[in-house]
Amino acid sequence: MSVENVLAKTDSFEDLLQVANHTVPHLSFWGKQYLTVEGHEGILELSSLSSRVNEIAKKKKYVYSDRERNIGRHLITVLHKILTVADFQLYLCNFLTLFFAALRNFDSKMREKEKPVVSGLY
Repeated sequence: MSVENVLAKTDSFEDLLQVANHTVPHLSFWGKQYLTVEGHEGILELSSLSSRVNEIAKKKKYVYSDRERNIGRHLITVLHKILTVADFQLYLCNFLTLFFAALRNFDSKMREKEKPVVSGLY
């Protein structure tokens, strides 16, 4: 099963935690940071897991039971470890890979600035 389908089928923090526990960050020579999930094919963007956390939280309207809060705390520590490993990979990479990663980051920041701000007009 593809990774995108697995991530789309997660409906709770518990399901997402199971996916996150098997997630491995990678860094390509061209500076692209991505995630793979053991046992599934395909890749995910680095921010896809945290985006899914936000989607699940919005769907639950930010109301959680004590069990969901504990799972959420554990999920945050797992996501933090994944991002720390991804940052450490950037720290250990060669100069060209770091340069390409910086270009990707700069390009994405510039694209964010190009989006018009609509809020505040009405």
